[in-house]
Amino acid sequence: MNPLKEKFNEYNFVDHTDDVREDSAFLMLKGSEKHVSSINAANPKFTIGQLNIGFLDSNFVQIKGLDTNFIKWIDECYEINQKKFNNFFVTGTNGKSSALSFLSQILSNQKINHASMGTLGSFINNINIHNQRLTTETPVFIRNFQKKCIKNNVKNILYEASSVGIDQNRLEGLSVDHLSFSNITHDHLDYHENFENYLEAKLKIVRKCTNTFTYWRDTDHKKKIQENFFGKNSFTISLKDISSDIYIDVHHISPEGIIEFTSHTPWGRVNANVLLYAEYNLINLFLSLPYLINCGLKLCDFQKALENLKVPLGRLNKFMMKNKTIYVDYAHTPDGLDKLLYSIMMLEKKKINIVFGCGGERDIEKRTMMGKIADSYCEKIYITNDNPRSEDPLAIFQMIKNGIKASKTLFIEDRGEAIKKSIADLQKNEILIIAGKGHENFQIVSEEKYIFSDIEAVKKCLK
Repeated sequence: MNPLKEKFNEYNFVDHTDDVREDSAFLMLKGSEKHVSSINAANPKFTIGQLNIGFLDSNFVQIKGLDTNFIKWIDECYEINQKKFNNFFVTGTNGKSSALSFLSQILSNQKINHASMGTLGSFINNINIHNQRLTTETPVFIRNFQKKCIKNNVKNILYEASSVGIDQNRLEGLSVDHLSFSNITHDHLDYHENFENYLEAKLKIVRKCTNTFTYWRDTDHKKKIQENFFGKNSFTISLKDISSDIYIDVHHISPEGIIEFTSHTPWGRVNANVLLYAEYNLINLFLSLPYLINCGLKLCDFQKALENLKVPLGRLNKFMMKNKTIYVDYAHTPDGLDKLLYSIMMLEKKKINIVFGCGGERDIEKRTMMGKIADSYCEKIYITNDNPRSEDPLAIFQMIKNGIKASKTLFIEDRGEAIKKSIADLQKNEILIIAGKGHENFQIVSEEKYIFSDIEAVKKCLK
């Protein structure tokens, strides 16, 4: 028996207050209890849950077994056959959004219908369906998205798979047909408590992959990653190891950021020049090649699609005015910041200044680590807010500063003012990196979420 199909099939099922409409049946799943006031304020047609905790009797329906069975019940209501999709997932600490963006651009170039969900939002054939909310969305949101995909004759769906999303079973019921694993380094330990749990969350999705699995050979824990794959075909990628299935030989990187390279693959060689600024972006690019080949794409078509490839929003976005050069990037982990700064150092051959911060109420261990990394590359360091939430910004600053030996640090709490000051201070023999927020267009201070964009702040200063 499916109580959702029997009683509520004519309604639109949602599990987030942002998605509530007049005909919505809200599924109050495990963990939603703390949002009772928001759910009541959204006023769905029905609220359905296992327990009635503070809900209006007139619109609350209690259903036993909802938390356990809702995915199966929703699929039955929507008549979704998950086997009809060709799903591609990308996981890893860094590079997920870039990998998904590059793949989407190539599919668009080849006029292949596809959809994508991740940090940059949800898209069907490049049309924005929903702005960013979670890196890996909730199961009900995904099903509603799949309904739209079916209506648009889309079977190729691309997903970012975060460790938190995997651990919370948000991808339950989806077929993991293809998977790419970029890297794994320090992140999200506030949630996972230790690195072992973090790695295990990533390995859960590796074990579910049935077809092509592609991973970066140069990453740590590669042996354990490989041991947990039981699907059909695995491929390794490397910038160093010529014995890898996909070996990328970088010949030259121009001062403008154009990378000249040759890649050796099981399907032939690719010779190309791409404006991607950093070597690690080549890894993000080639992570999807086995999937594309599996989709029927020829290597020559892949190479041709690279001609118009662009870095995604908030990923190594370059701004110039007169003698001032500025990069905006999403790097918000120790490894991400290290790779970013190293790449810029090799590219620009100038002194580096940086604006960055660390999120409040999140992994505190990485704050000092990121301070040390900034100290090892940068001439001037402007530490500022990056979603401090309810934490004291000064306390976050001090933890970052603990990793900085030199007396070259300035704390400017207001991020807009920090960007303005750092650009005003910038000399012709220096470049500026603004890291941490990238594409994000908000700032969270205390309980308030207000509009703020690093990119727009830079543009305003350069007018």
